[in-house]
Amino acid sequence: LGRYVLIAAYGYLVAGGSHEFEDTRTPIILQQSFSKGGIRLGDDVWLGADVKVLDGSSIEEGSIIAAGSVVNGAIPSYSIAAGSPAKIIKKRNT
Repeated sequence: LGRYVLIAAYGYLVAGGSHEFEDTRTPIILQQSFSKGGIRLGDDVWLGADVKVLDGSSIEEGSIIAAGSVVNGAIPSYSIAAGSPAKIIKKRNT
């Protein structure tokens, strides 16, 4: 987490805990688990209410994620993103 990160109510950082599921004879919970590298939040990032950030995602400096969005990838610096999956809808003036 960077400095000055805002995470509104019901925001979740969902790092790690993914499971293999190919073997239908073995319960999913008993199959291999893995991580996609964790989550990176840069300085001055604002996550709106009910935002989910999934494993392997990065949100760079000065970005804003709209309420209810799901981030599953990279959001570049000074972007405003919304939706599920989150897509850039605007750039902030720098």
